[in-house]
Amino acid sequence: MRKVLFIINNLGGGGAEKVLINILNNIDYTQYQIDLLLLVEEGVYLDKVNKNVNLKTVIPRKKSNKLFHRLYRYCSYKLYKLHPRISASLLIGKKYDLEISFLEGPSTIFLSHSPNKKSKKVAWIHADLVEHRTMSYEKERKIYKVIDEIVCVSHQCKNKILELYPEYNKKLKVIYNLIDKDEILRLSNEKIDFTFDENTIVAVGRLTKVKRFDILIRAHRLLRNEGIKSKLVILGEGELRNELEELVKNLHLEDTVYMPGFVENPYPYIKNGDIFAVSSDHEGFSLVVAEALTLEKAIVSTNCTGPTELLCNGEFGIIISRENEIALKNSLKELLLNKRLREEYERKALKRSEILSKQQVMNLIYKLIDEEKAN
Repeated sequence: MRKVLFIINNLGGGGAEKVLINILNNIDYTQYQIDLLLLVEEGVYLDKVNKNVNLKTVIPRKKSNKLFHRLYRYCSYKLYKLHPRISASLLIGKKYDLEISFLEGPSTIFLSHSPNKKSKKVAWIHADLVEHRTMSYEKERKIYKVIDEIVCVSHQCKNKILELYPEYNKKLKVIYNLIDKDEILRLSNEKIDFTFDENTIVAVGRLTKVKRFDILIRAHRLLRNEGIKSKLVILGEGELRNELEELVKNLHLEDTVYMPGFVENPYPYIKNGDIFAVSSDHEGFSLVVAEALTLEKAIVSTNCTGPTELLCNGEFGIIISRENEIALKNSLKELLLNKRLREEYERKALKRSEILSKQQVMNLIYKLIDEEKAN
């Protein structure tokens, strides 16, 4: 039985974390022993970790104010920050056949400190590394040098890495994010407390700068200015909540913009909405676009890595320029006012979703796990 370690920053409500939970729920535990190491024990998906997984943490969550726990947490944090090699030696050790960082940035840095010279080391990349910077190019190049294989979540993501580090070409492979289509369809039928009595635009993602929900909100305002009745639903939580709520208030959209925070099951909203919108500056794969395709939705997305690949540069959804609220408004307006066009894109979405095979993705992951480290 091969021993595998996954490492990730935390289990917050992002796409990469959700994909990891999906993978852990589909692995054959009769063949593999799986450990999951969180750099920080926190996140909305903590209670979703498969019961067959052994959960380990670098910095434990704050469970009480007792002196011993506070001291242990503080010491764990200091050891991780000041002596990451020692922290990695204690938590990774030398017992794994395969060690996987499932997210670029801190978890890949931690993996690079692994003391296990015999294990195969794999780094997953979910972002456009040209646009999404977490460290200097020099440091990043040095870290990926000790990684045996680099998994990119899209071909465009892979091409971006080749722009930066062409010398790592032989390490790169593409594995699309795992989505469970049957589960998405089942969950999409659950009842929710929301009335779809007007044209409804749905978006999902963390409330962070890169998602550019400010652009989407402004585009919604422009639609309303032109007399087009519509609602905007943004599902997600993040550090820009107060800023976005202030924007909604300043634009007098309190009655038509709905921001309930992180929603464990977003699929009824996506299914019952009229259009799915992506306003991001950059993505890696865009799990939410794949989910919207599964639910046969007409999609409008900015031309960023991931969505443009999934939508074939506009064949299966509308692609617009980034940071352009007028272009976004125009595309949303076109779909809202032209039911025939919207239904055409819905049919195209269903066809495109055929590429999202759970078994195919799991077979690629099993192959990755089973292959020995190259000499």
